[in-house]
Amino acid sequence: MQPTSGTNPPHKRDTKARKKGMIKLTKQLKLIQRQAAISIIRAMRTTASNEATANINPIAIQLKETILRSYTRFTTKPTNHPLYPAIQRMARHPVQRHKMALHLHTESSHFNDSATEKIVATRAPPGTNSPHTFRIAASKEESIKLDKDNFVME
Repeated sequence: MQPTSGTNPPHKRDTKARKKGMIKLTKQLKLIQRQAAISIIRAMRTTASNEATANINPIAIQLKETILRSYTRFTTKPTNHPLYPAIQRMARHPVQRHKMALHLHTESSHFNDSATEKIVATRAPPGTNSPHTFRIAASKEESIKLDKDNFVME
């Protein structure tokens, strides 16, 4: 039995023309976003789409960005994190039935975590001196002068 459409994020499979997932919720959020855009720019409600005028991304793009951001966080966990093996297994072996939201994120994102740079976090006791030097300029002019002296572009 497939999960109900209310629990899946909105997505569109490559082979299907119709979208699946939280379509009704997305449409409701779109209506709310339109009302907010109208009130932001103080336009009449008969005005055509106002998201661009109010400098707001469409709700579908915002949802997609949120999904990609959360999936990126999941896939870039360090190898000693408890979720790391489960996420790697989920990315390697797609399931056919009973897909969870993370499966749908994996399918829709086309994210290649092997091409992502891995940065290893290091630990140090609180009293350790940093090998880096820091300079904070007292004024804006002094900061500009330091930048020109130390970071000359050719």
